[in-house]
Amino acid sequence: MSNKSLLKNLFGPVKSNETVEVARSHKKAERILQEAVLKADALLSEVDLITQELRGELKVGLTAMVERNGKAIDEAAKKAIEQMLADFKANLEEQTKSVNKQLDDYLKAQLEASQKEVAVLKKQKIDQFEKDLTAKANALAQTMIGRVLSPSEQEKLIIEALEKAKKDGFFNI
Repeated sequence: MSNKSLLKNLFGPVKSNETVEVARSHKKAERILQEAVLKADALLSEVDLITQELRGELKVGLTAMVERNGKAIDEAAKKAIEQMLADFKANLEEQTKSVNKQLDDYLKAQLEASQKEVAVLKKQKIDQFEKDLTAKANALAQTMIGRVLSPSEQEKLIIEALEKAKKDGFFNI
């Protein structure tokens, strides 16, 4: 799964009406995921290289020993190799689990931070929208009913209308 697909699964598709800040948050999360994948790939490459080197060194050393000491050592060497490989595999699995856990923890922390950032930006936009709407409603009310109602009556009417709109879910985005 590509990083962009992972982001779409985590955040949903980017909508044309989303803010620049949300898009920036998506880019930041994508960059973080790319960095994490690169780090994980580098670690796996290092482990593969070490594994190949160890196998080569073991093979050379054991071959020389077998040539010198014959069949008795051959059997012991096979057992030792199997044990060493089993130990190495167990150690490798343990390290892989540790790296995966660290990567998971890092990604979860980054996801939580991005989600919090998006929530803050969303609240800011909603607050600004409400403020702009209130200003426009006040201007419209003054124009429309400025001569009929007093300013306190106008304010009360506007506040009641905004509260009703908020309760009805008008501002839910």
